[in-house]
Amino acid sequence: MQLEPIDMRFGVVRKEDYSISVRKCHKKVLSTRQFSRRAKASVAFIVKRPGCIICKEEGLMLRELVQSFPENRVAAWAVVKEIDVDNDGLTALYQNYFRFPFFLDRKMKLYKAMGKNVINRFKFFYNIRKNGARKRIADKGIEGTFIGKGEGLILGGVLIFDAKGDICYAYQEKSGAEELPIEEFRCALNAIIADQESN
Repeated sequence: MQLEPIDMRFGVVRKEDYSISVRKCHKKVLSTRQFSRRAKASVAFIVKRPGCIICKEEGLMLRELVQSFPENRVAAWAVVKEIDVDNDGLTALYQNYFRFPFFLDRKMKLYKAMGKNVINRFKFFYNIRKNGARKRIADKGIEGTFIGKGEGLILGGVLIFDAKGDICYAYQEKSGAEELPIEEFRCALNAIIADQESN
């Protein structure tokens, strides 16, 4: 399973000319100057559609979660399905909500490994109303629309890795409109960190 690094540091989406495995993506993120090998775990944000406000909310929530751990104990990175479809949405997600490394999964192998669940459009719009997603997101100051550009039917999720690169926790979106279970993620990260520090 190969992913391609994406460089967005200067407001331009540029794919690198090489690909690396998921485990190497995790290791590459941990070795960056930002984390300086202090991270005991990493959070991989598997993005449904970068331009949609649900993904912006998820990026913001995951960024706040990662930053709540002291001394860069937790690293973060993201995976997208495509580029050059909504580069404005992708750049906005990176610059305003989730400023961590991004990787391209052109063949969607990571999405397939997570079950490749497809959104039920009726359920999605029903859950937006039922869960109060519109108000919840507006209260966080996030602007945009629920419909973005590009492929948005295959749901995303979150993977949590330990320092060795083993997946210790996986979460897949159910309807695409629910709020992330951040406290579950926090418990999983605390358990991973405690386990690694006790060894």
